[in-house]
Amino acid sequence: MNERINNNINRSVEREARRRRLPGLIMTGLLLLAVALFLWRLWTLKLLPTLLFAALAFVLLLFVLLVYILSRDAGRRGRFVCALLLTLLIAAVSGAGFYAGTRFSDTIRAMFRPDSTETVIMQVYVRADDPAQSLSDLKDETLGILTRIDRRATDEMLEKLAKELGPAPTIAEYDSPVQLLHALAEGQIRAILMNEHYLTLLEEGSEAANVRSLHAQAVVIAATTAAPPETKDQDPTLPPDDPARPSGQDPEESGAQPAEPGYSDDERLSAEGSCFIIYISGIDSREGLVSRSRSDVNILAAVNPDTRQVVLISTPRDCAVLTSVSGDQPDTLTYTGNYGIDVSCDALERLYNLHIDYWFRVDFSGFVRIIDVLGGIDINSDKSFSTDGGYYFRQGVNHVDGAAALSFARERHAFGGSDALRGPHQMEVIRATLEKAASSQILSSWDQLLSAVSDCFEMTVPYDIIASVVRRQLTQSGEWNIVSYALDGSYDIRSIFSLYSPNYMFLPEDTSIRTARLLIWRLLEGREVSAP
Repeated sequence: MNERINNNINRSVEREARRRRLPGLIMTGLLLLAVALFLWRLWTLKLLPTLLFAALAFVLLLFVLLVYILSRDAGRRGRFVCALLLTLLIAAVSGAGFYAGTRFSDTIRAMFRPDSTETVIMQVYVRADDPAQSLSDLKDETLGILTRIDRRATDEMLEKLAKELGPAPTIAEYDSPVQLLHALAEGQIRAILMNEHYLTLLEEGSEAANVRSLHAQAVVIAATTAAPPETKDQDPTLPPDDPARPSGQDPEESGAQPAEPGYSDDERLSAEGSCFIIYISGIDSREGLVSRSRSDVNILAAVNPDTRQVVLISTPRDCAVLTSVSGDQPDTLTYTGNYGIDVSCDALERLYNLHIDYWFRVDFSGFVRIIDVLGGIDINSDKSFSTDGGYYFRQGVNHVDGAAALSFARERHAFGGSDALRGPHQMEVIRATLEKAASSQILSSWDQLLSAVSDCFEMTVPYDIIASVVRRQLTQSGEWNIVSYALDGSYDIRSIFSLYSPNYMFLPEDTSIRTARLLIWRLLEGREVSAP
């Protein structure tokens, strides 16, 4: 009898003990789940070095163990309350970290373009006074097309037209959109097949009247086709008589001799190891980021994470370049963006005789929002001047909001219409923005910053590269050495490929190209770089 009573008492005590342990077990289990999710997210982000991640995981798991020890007996209210408060704190930190990590990862991946495939709209046009009302009215007519530009998309459209019209149409090839439009306007051909994007380009030049007449009764077949970038010419070297080189100047007599043993103008610069070269293209589109647009900002960024050095090379938007689509006819760098960012990369690779690893494109109108979210930036102006936008900048440091920063970066009329200071000003805005983004003030606005970034950036820089740079930043102390250089040269008025009409053209000096190459070469070699 006594034994039965004792057993009942023991079971009752055990049930009570389990009941008092249950809240602590549930609390510890939930906390362990929150910590595990946070650590999993942190591990997938690859932002922390292994040792730092292991140390953080060890500390968090110690806190989980402490919570378990404190919460084993719910009847000990003081210890249980401490465990509860600790659980809420750690769970809140883990939840916030999980959310922040997910937002960061989603933003970076939204900006990433794994390839250069883009969508273009190909259309068939006739003159405004042409009686054609459908494609069948154009059967057996010669169709004008572009020789190299958008050739794959063009060929795909020709196949579709052949299926609708019967036999494949007879074609006549032209090198540029303006030549194609002239052939139509002058009656050489009755219809043309062209990417609709080029009409916007032609409207800005001397072809506005032809474009307006074309729009009146255009026969259009809208067909969206995925087209890869134009095929690049494998030889990036400019021909000796290239108009981009000032006339009469022999590169061997320009006064610029290799400054380092083994350095050669003929050697194609290519990043190896952890180094990489990025083309930063800044557009000012009223439609946000679009697949093709003129590039107003053109900066090469050579990065060496091992030596913590960056070289920024600014090339004026009106710089004379050759591309895979222009043949031996020079174009200006800004217009190459109309044929795709890969054509702009091709132009810079030819100009500097180097290989570009990635590109990074930013809509500078959207960039205004980023600066505003950061609370403004501090830019340093070399001189005092006023802009067309009504802003005044004094010599020295100026604290500006996004609109003022954009005006600072775009202004050229204050300097006689020259782009000479645009490049340095643009690099100064980028430097000041990066400096502000690296400060502790970013913590109060990081969520809004990520939202702004996702709307105005796109890139081919892989996430692993970004994560690797962040890990190095966390394990190495000291600041980065950032050296800026703007290409020097002279201006002239010459005919360009995109417009076939007189246009301002920047002619870079060979000595300046060599200086830019030397800065990049030294960085890739792991040597210390400094402003020339």
